Amino acid sequence: MSKTVKFIFCVIIAVVLVSAVYVFSMSKKPVIKDTFKIGMIAPLTGDAGFVGVGMKNALLMAMEQWGDGKYNYEFIFEDDQLDPKISASAAQKLINVDKVDAVVTVGHAPRITFPLAKKHDILHFTIAVQKDLADGVNNFTHWAPSVKLNGLLVEEMQKRGIKKVGVFRTTSLEAWVAYMDDFRDAIKNTDIRVVTDQTFKKGEKDFRSLIARAKPTNPDIYLIFVETPELEIVARQIREAGINTPFTTLEGFEVTEQPELFEGYWYVSLDFHINNSPNNLS
Repeated sequence: MSKTVKFIFCVIIAVVLVSAVYVFSMSKKPVIKDTFKIGMIAPLTGDAGFVGVGMKNALLMAMEQWGDGKYNYEFIFEDDQLDPKISASAAQKLINVDKVDAVVTVGHAPRITFPLAKKHDILHFTIAVQKDLADGVNNFTHWAPSVKLNGLLVEEMQKRGIKKVGVFRTTSLEAWVAYMDDFRDAIKNTDIRVVTDQTFKKGEKDFRSLIARAKPTNPDIYLIFVETPELEIVARQIREAGINTPFTTLEGFEVTEQPELFEGYWYVSLDFHINNSPNNLS
């Protein structure tokens, strides 16, 4: 991932976490205690470790810039390695053992933490695209909703005359499933159709049989809904199969360690949502 993309990503995370700390500091709970405990669940190791490490560093940097305030803040970081079982254990530990006042989550952890935040009446601030993960009482999200991002994706496809879409996607992470569901809804009243939909689980390394099934459908573009490292493996194996069809996605290209695989391809991200103009890696 380029230094520019990493910088932008860290700035976004810093904004999210500063906002979270502000919400936490405005709650009634700190009135009765001097120290406010905030837990964070994110991948700190493994293939997606750079995401969690960026979040952790951004949080610490944000608090350093925040300076002295009315309360002391204690941070507890849990590495879930983007594994839902570890996410569940981490959430239970932070809430029942560490007795945190608030939790910041990403990946699998938001869905797991949502009911626990309501049950234990703590604040939960998440980076997630699913609108049902916010209730405005205990649970809050800070990201562009999947519905809006898919609306922009379909709008751009129509401008470019794209009618046939081939999909490669994981079913292991809820955010990607939500993206696909909302994409299908977004194309219902258009002439865009999904001509092939190839699904797989996280950890898959050989996509050649899926690619062989998708190739005869001859899509105008391949929509890839998966995180690193499967993102890079899928793209590389598609090219090795002699297929030159362009790629697109929602956000995924900006957190790749191999941007050269997606050089010149447009995609939709939070920045697209803000500026209403497509990103391009070229």
